[in-house]
Amino acid sequence: SYLGDFMLIKLKNLKCLIDSWYNKISNSKTYQKWSVIVFCFLCFAAVILIQIKFMLPLDQPIFGHDVGYHLLRTEALKQRIEDMNFFNGGIDYLFYNGAGYASSLAYPDLLLYIPALLRTAGVGIGLSMSIFLIVCHVLSYFSMFLCVRKISGSPVCGTIAAVIFSLSQYRLDNLFTRFALGEIQAYIFWPIIIYGLYDLIFDEFKKPYVLGIGIAGMLLTHTVSTALALGLCVLYVLIFIKRLIKNPRKIIKLGITALIVVAVTSFYWIPLLEFMSSCDLTVAHPRNAASQFVGKFLNLFKDIPLIYADAGLGIVIFLLCLPRIALCKKSPIYKSLNISDTDKKRPKLLVAADSFMIIGFLICIASTDIAPWKILAPILDFLQYPYRLFALATALIAVAAAIFVYCLTEFTNSHKLGMVVVTAAAVIYSCIHIQTIAPFHLGEYPDNYYDDPEQTYDVSYGEWLPWATQINIDYAKSMTDKLVLSNGQGISFGRYNGYLEFIMPEEGADYADVPFIWYKGYTAEDETGKELDISMNEIGFVRVDTSDAQGKVMVQYKVTPLKIISYIITLTAFITLAVMVIVKIIRKKNKSIMPNQNETV
Repeated sequence: SYLGDFMLIKLKNLKCLIDSWYNKISNSKTYQKWSVIVFCFLCFAAVILIQIKFMLPLDQPIFGHDVGYHLLRTEALKQRIEDMNFFNGGIDYLFYNGAGYASSLAYPDLLLYIPALLRTAGVGIGLSMSIFLIVCHVLSYFSMFLCVRKISGSPVCGTIAAVIFSLSQYRLDNLFTRFALGEIQAYIFWPIIIYGLYDLIFDEFKKPYVLGIGIAGMLLTHTVSTALALGLCVLYVLIFIKRLIKNPRKIIKLGITALIVVAVTSFYWIPLLEFMSSCDLTVAHPRNAASQFVGKFLNLFKDIPLIYADAGLGIVIFLLCLPRIALCKKSPIYKSLNISDTDKKRPKLLVAADSFMIIGFLICIASTDIAPWKILAPILDFLQYPYRLFALATALIAVAAAIFVYCLTEFTNSHKLGMVVVTAAAVIYSCIHIQTIAPFHLGEYPDNYYDDPEQTYDVSYGEWLPWATQINIDYAKSMTDKLVLSNGQGISFGRYNGYLEFIMPEEGADYADVPFIWYKGYTAEDETGKELDISMNEIGFVRVDTSDAQGKVMVQYKVTPLKIISYIITLTAFITLAVMVIVKIIRKKNKSIMPNQNETV
């Protein structure tokens, strides 16, 4: 009995000691910091793993509307890397059985180098694309996390925003239904643009490069999203023009940032504008207009598979904005946040969140049948489908909802619980939605497209074909491996990438229809060095005037002078920026050294 009492006393003392240590550790700043880090990491792991789960097996590409085209883009870029052919003007000759398609000229390949390099290293096409999609998931998550953390000053708020954003319904639709690789990449830059606008409107605009990086990155990943991003910037400038007028330095910084972005990205947009003005392209004859596929308002809140006229964001992202009701000025939560006229950080955070939420809601409404589409059609028809507005709306609402939830959890002192609840709700809802989509895989996909030329024609609607090619598409496909003279005679030729040669027969011919799709930049000459006239034939292919040609005729694609100028502008801009950054770093080092020297003296 005495031994039992002794042991009981010792156990009680040990418990008191453990409790004391626990209370001391749990109340320490180090413990609080690392516990938040652990919870943030667990939320990140849950989001990424749930997406990877539905991508399995990784070596078999997910089926989606545009999967064939994007796999073909990747393979074409791999071919350019292997050939070290980086300045071919953006014409990819893997397309159309070697006849070429201006894919890289119209669709920027900035991030597509990741799967293309994997393919060059021998990784299969399916696994390369799956790895790339995982990289996009991770970059999108951390882009939102870091940007909202900077806006709010809290990793908790950043985590909540990243979870909502990464598992949003439309983002999953883009992956598992549409395989919209351009929009998937654009998700990386939406948070950066929002943070840049926050810095411009609600802060001191000390980091103009953030907005510049966001716009430049968006332009080099997805052109349609760039148009929406520029529209968002113009909208914010107009709404808060009074704030900007009061601080003209912001306007000057904004102008300088815009000029730098224009210069740095000139290698892409200048050739694109030249290309679009060179001939009548299919993109000028859109197959669809957004006003034809307006969805119902109530579908915004439903869990439905994405189809052309119906799409939604799901109910969860809207419900997470409800904490805003508790943040009215008379509420105890608002008062507990110590918000006053002298405390500027809180009000501007809430004002910014309100603007994100309201504009996000309005963008959602603009995609539905209750919006005035008679007015919106001339502005938004270029989107082809109204649901493309959801990417921007999702980003804005995710930031707003995260700020509202964070304020609520700060009042209840339950940051970690808030992260867990939001993550659990988002994961559960995303799993339900993915099951609704019922994604499936293509199975084993060929790594060598030359084994089946039919696969090289997969360019969706072919927006960047000459219109003459598009309206004669079946006949054009049959001519991608034939060279025919004006007299109907077919002759042999040698062709590699943008170079083709053939020998004129002794009887001659007025012209030769060459199996290259016509794009500005093709030239031709005979073996005497005489330059031959080039034109577009009735199916949009290259036609060479051979009436005076002698011997061997050589046709090749050459980069246009305007493209060369654009490359020089971009190179000059990069060198200038590099010099500016180096000078700034040196000045900072000198400033940090000067006080130490004075102290020594």
